[in-house]
Amino acid sequence: EEPIVSGNRIVIQNFIFEGAAKLKSSKDNTILTLVNSSIASFARASVTFDPPKNLSESKLVFYAKGGKGGERLAFALKDRNNVMAFDKGKAYPFPDGLTTRWQKAEVALTETSKQFEDRKVSALRFDFGTKDTENKPGDTIFIKDLQIVPV
Repeated sequence: EEPIVSGNRIVIQNFIFEGAAKLKSSKDNTILTLVNSSIASFARASVTFDPPKNLSESKLVFYAKGGKGGERLAFALKDRNNVMAFDKGKAYPFPDGLTTRWQKAEVALTETSKQFEDRKVSALRFDFGTKDTENKPGDTIFIKDLQIVPV
């Protein structure tokens, strides 16, 4: 079975798709292709860490781009007690939306909510559905090089 994390890279093949992501999203060894369909108002790609990962003193780094440009991406982390890392549940690493060129995101885990246990992170999730990001059906986001990097 594939490890969830190989070195400092999170293995793309371990992501599962939920909601509007299920129909057309895909994954290969290098790229996560997230496609919002119209079957649900939410679209997610998530990976579960079992056992939970210690992400204290770390940041998550990845590259993303949109199919057309303007797509929005939200990012969420949960600890083993289901506490969300960020105050409103999600972080938006590209506040102005994505472009059609690869952009680097760095999500530092220093600004998480007080109850969040950064030493026991159990799940990482990308949200890109209509409800969370206002993306339209057919909007596509590409993600690559997802890594856990020490700060």
